Amino acid sequence: MLEGLAAWVLNTYVGEYVENLNTDQLSIALLQGAVELENLPLKKDALKSLDIPLEVKSGFIGKITLHIPLRRLRSEPWVISIEKLYLVAGPLSNTQHDEDVEKKQQQELKRAMLEALETKWQVLRQSKQSDAGSWFSYGASMAANILENIQLNVKDVHLRYEDDMTNPACPFACGLTIKKLSVQSTDSTWVPKFVSHDSAEMVYKLVDLQGLAIYCDTNVKMMAHLSLHDLSDELQRDMCRTKDNKFKEHEYILKPINSQARVKRYTSALPLRSPAKPRISVDLSLDKMAFCMATSQYRSLLLWQREFSRHNRRRKFRKLRPTCPVKNNGRTWLKFAVECHLNQIQERNRRLTLSFLTHRVHKLVVYSRLYAAHLKGHFLSQQQQEDKDEIEEELEYEELKVIRERIFFKLRRENKVLLEISKKAAAGEANTAFLQPGKPPTAAEEGGGGGGGGGLFRSWFPGWSGWYQGTPTPEAKQPSPESPAVQPGFTSSQAHPDEEAEIEQEILDVLQESSENSSFLRKDTVFARMSFVLKTGSFKLVENYMGETETQSCPLAELQCTTINMEFESRPRTSAMKFSLAVGSLFLEDLSSKNTVFPYLICPQSKDPLNRSGFNPILQSRAADRQRLPSAEETSDPKWQFFKLVYEKNPLSPYFKYKACVTTRAIDIIYTPALLRRMKDVFTVPNTNLYKAANAMSSWQFEKLRKQTQEELKNTLDQLLEAENRKGRWNIDLDISAPKLIVPENVFEGNPAVVVMDLGNFRLKTVSAEDAPAPLDEEDDFVTPLSTPPNEAESQEKQDHPGLTKKDSSHMLSLSDAAVMDRLYEKYKIELTEMQVLTGHLHDNWRNAYARGTSQMHILDRFSISLQLERRLIVTSDPQWPTATVSGTLPSLTFHLNERKIQAMHTCADTLSTSSNPITVMSSQNLSASSIGLSSMSSMPDSMQPSE
Repeated sequence: MLEGLAAWVLNTYVGEYVENLNTDQLSIALLQGAVELENLPLKKDALKSLDIPLEVKSGFIGKITLHIPLRRLRSEPWVISIEKLYLVAGPLSNTQHDEDVEKKQQQELKRAMLEALETKWQVLRQSKQSDAGSWFSYGASMAANILENIQLNVKDVHLRYEDDMTNPACPFACGLTIKKLSVQSTDSTWVPKFVSHDSAEMVYKLVDLQGLAIYCDTNVKMMAHLSLHDLSDELQRDMCRTKDNKFKEHEYILKPINSQARVKRYTSALPLRSPAKPRISVDLSLDKMAFCMATSQYRSLLLWQREFSRHNRRRKFRKLRPTCPVKNNGRTWLKFAVECHLNQIQERNRRLTLSFLTHRVHKLVVYSRLYAAHLKGHFLSQQQQEDKDEIEEELEYEELKVIRERIFFKLRRENKVLLEISKKAAAGEANTAFLQPGKPPTAAEEGGGGGGGGGLFRSWFPGWSGWYQGTPTPEAKQPSPESPAVQPGFTSSQAHPDEEAEIEQEILDVLQESSENSSFLRKDTVFARMSFVLKTGSFKLVENYMGETETQSCPLAELQCTTINMEFESRPRTSAMKFSLAVGSLFLEDLSSKNTVFPYLICPQSKDPLNRSGFNPILQSRAADRQRLPSAEETSDPKWQFFKLVYEKNPLSPYFKYKACVTTRAIDIIYTPALLRRMKDVFTVPNTNLYKAANAMSSWQFEKLRKQTQEELKNTLDQLLEAENRKGRWNIDLDISAPKLIVPENVFEGNPAVVVMDLGNFRLKTVSAEDAPAPLDEEDDFVTPLSTPPNEAESQEKQDHPGLTKKDSSHMLSLSDAAVMDRLYEKYKIELTEMQVLTGHLHDNWRNAYARGTSQMHILDRFSISLQLERRLIVTSDPQWPTATVSGTLPSLTFHLNERKIQAMHTCADTLSTSSNPITVMSSQNLSASSIGLSSMSSMPDSMQPSE
């Protein structure tokens, strides 16, 4: 029995990818329950089902082991081990097209996708109708324990793609390596342990990943022609061979990382109502993640991406593609190009004819009826089944998916209506039973005979009336002489009518929720919560250039970040989700210049309040500058994070549908055109025919993405400006400390002249009615005495409008224009504060200048702008209510200008606008703060006058 089971599993899941699998040669130790396979070569067409421009050149699986503890199935886990999974792939060498085989594969793929779509609907329907309430109830204790405790161990994985055809002058190889991957069950302390499904309220899974790396080597030697033994020796090394048969380290895009994922899952079949208890919780943590990209790597990946784009385009027309070469067959290939475009035009015109539309509508109607009958379990005749299969073969998957989803929705609606009718019928029958004449009322019926609110609940569950007593009537509160005395030890718990009605409503809500939201995804308040923590991350950019004998590398810049926290929470029950992202700090280090005054081009401002008034003092020593970098404890402080984003859909507040909060800390940005120009050259391809096609393909993709993004932004803006109801309200809170842009004259001079543009703070906040404080009425109320005769105007108004009370009329009169504006418009408050522009030298007294807000170093004094944006919520064509209104205030705007400052600003503008040109050196003579003449202009709301 064990041999047959192992043979079936291996033939089904492994036989598709390996060659010469003979299950008769399995060595099965029945006492130990071990199944072991060694040295399984991979099939050449193992990747053919993926329909990608890759094929297996060579590869094998070193060992597959399945350990089954036959004598201890309830106490030890099943273990699946895979060792030495080596695969070498390359570009497709045979592009011949077999129309029959391809059509058969497409039909099988479409059939599998349709079956998966139907299976998903069946699972959701059965989960709502089943009494178990969750797929966590497995029914068989031993099977559940086996599934929960299966262990997977994967060691020594190397997947490699090598290509010497795309660019023969520079062959490259990309690969992914994994040292170890394990998945196992643990206890609450994350120690591996066998866990019983029956006794465990929560199941713990530990996923351990070690040595995951991605590399892209250039100018390397190919390995596809090697034997399996030699291939194993080459892939085991952490090095590669160059074209001249020398060893070198891998050129890593992602350096080896280690990670752990801790998964917790509640096994209770009861719904989890607490927001602090998600059904599934995943915590992923990484210590360090380092990326690197070089010029040669980028160009090789760009050519590889071109092959994927060519394959996707060639797949549409390979049925018509000639097999002869282009040389001496120009007429054939020209005809092929014409037919490619002509077939598309003819197919489009054919689909617009009346005969095609009539035929397609008939097919859709017939298929809808047949598929609905199939889902309801009705018997289909042979002819009906053939018609259904024929239509599924004719139509595309996307068309069938739309039809099926429409039928799913229709059946769900019908089931909901039938469920409501059955509930009402059951409630009606129960209520009728109370009113049957000649039948003595029971105690429960007497309790429900009053006008209390518990009648419906007691009619559904009459046996529960012992603990669910209604409020007795006044006659029942006073015992009659004939009634027996209450026995000692028994008390009658009497609830307040309001509390009783509230309890009944809660129970009815639970009953309703159990019928509508009993599926696996919607039964819990929080279905899944996932968190990702990265302590340190970096991205290095490297420039390659040709040296005297070989290619040399020079690092340009490195982007560093610390303490990245990412969280995602899914609440399908309320169609809600929450996403948050926090970054502790962000730095950009200049690695190309050794003696630069500004080693860090991007750096958060200091936590010291005194240093926050100006940009950080840039130290000349790189080692000293590293010492002032914030520690991990400092960057993990929520109050001092560089960036924080929170996006939430359907938050707990019923007033808003969306919530977005962004908080940033101020940073200093040093503008160096020379480094930016070199960084741009890394992503600039040579002007050759080989790279022109790849660059054109990437440019086309970028242009397509740009147009799509513009359309999406335009549609989003239109939706924001033309909202139709209050359900689309946004709660926006943006507190952004804009960066300080520092443009230096020279990054190598000890005390260079600089221009600092401080963009201040940007604050955008939604002004809601619930945030507005209630007006305080400190005046005494004046009440007219009752003996005062009525006013003639009020008497006449009552005669004219007898149904209009004084309260209604006062409410109508109190609805002023301001109240109408509050109801029709959503308000946003925008504040731009503490903006200023300064110029001077690096070692000037910047702290004093920032603290004062105006000084001899200022070109533009510190100023603030306050704006209010109002967005209309209701669509109307009345010009009295515009789509959006903007109003703002600018208290003052003061400039200090002279010839030197104008020259400095002109040079700064030239540097920012034409970074590719040589920088015009600012004259440093007479630019110090003591020698700058002062002239100022002030812009005030009511007057203009020169400032002192």
